[in-house]
Amino acid sequence: MTRGRVRYITFLSYISLLSYGLCISLAGPALGEIQRHFGVTGASAGLLFTAQSVGFLSTVLFGGYLADRAGLRPVILAGQALLAAGLALFAAAGSFTAAVAAYAVTGAAGGLIEIASNTLVSDLHPGTRVSSLNVLHIFFGLGGLAGPLVSGWMLSHGTGLAGPYYAAAGYSALAFLLLITGGVPSRIGTGAEQIDFKRAVSMLKSPFTILLAAATISYVGVEMGINAWSVLYLEQSLDMEKMAASTILANFWLAMTLGRIACAALGKKIGEKNLLALLALLACCTYALFLVSPTPALAGAGLVGTGLAFSGVFPALLAIGGNAYPRATATITGMSMTFSGIGFMVVPWLVGVVASATSITAGMGMLAALSVLLVTLAAIMRTRQE
Repeated sequence: MTRGRVRYITFLSYISLLSYGLCISLAGPALGEIQRHFGVTGASAGLLFTAQSVGFLSTVLFGGYLADRAGLRPVILAGQALLAAGLALFAAAGSFTAAVAAYAVTGAAGGLIEIASNTLVSDLHPGTRVSSLNVLHIFFGLGGLAGPLVSGWMLSHGTGLAGPYYAAAGYSALAFLLLITGGVPSRIGTGAEQIDFKRAVSMLKSPFTILLAAATISYVGVEMGINAWSVLYLEQSLDMEKMAASTILANFWLAMTLGRIACAALGKKIGEKNLLALLALLACCTYALFLVSPTPALAGAGLVGTGLAFSGVFPALLAIGGNAYPRATATITGMSMTFSGIGFMVVPWLVGVVASATSITAGMGMLAALSVLLVTLAAIMRTRQE
């Protein structure tokens, strides 16, 4: 494969993952509007994230296995088409049941996009896996940054709940057109293992994979809990306006995006396991600052610091898995995405349940405990040789 084609396929992976980052970050500023529009409680609104995660889990594990067996091209094309459709369906939903179903479709799409884009970049750049994955996830962060800004601005200017979702659907449709004409290959090189189901089950049951699972669930749970509930927390606990709180969440994603530029270089120098341990500790401290801060400015600084610390965590986890199973990268990536889907499904929903039963402060406090667990798991992974 020529260098120019490698670069273009890598670029297509970037714009595809950006579309999913945009999708999952639209709801934070829209949660209040969602509750009013459909007449549901906070706990019920949390079911949207659960449905999205169920959809994600429905495709992600076997999507990785399928990609290793049948190829990446059909996986990424199906994911992009489903994402555009799911976003448009939510925008047009006339009932909360339809809205939940639409979110499940976006989750299924996201699972396929995550597998294909991460595997493409991992296999195209095997010698610089951790730094290349950090660059890829800069674009996920750009989507996450754009989502709150687009959603908050459009809702503040009276477009209604459908406006930001139709806009995101349009971008996803454009990405699909670029992918279908861009010559994305089904397989990179000739070294990929034609993995069988028995081998996949053996990988899933290994102590290393279990440790990777716990770390991934903890990280994604905290990140998506912040993404889902931090705007409402800032509105209710610190009396912030929606657009101001949305801007802080956008800056969380901006810090994550910019941090990945630094992590792409830092990962080369200290390795993915050391990088994971360092960033997990920093995130634990900055999230604690966010929770205890009495003013919006300090809380914003803590949340932005958490975004900066989280910047390289997921790419490091993916690189650790890919380096452990270099001939089955799609399968281990699919497993890692499955673990992330579990964190996404369970944790934001639990925050909503706790917030409804007690207070949103207590719900956000759950995430602090998970950040401590992540520090512990990162320290254990640092000492293991796989």
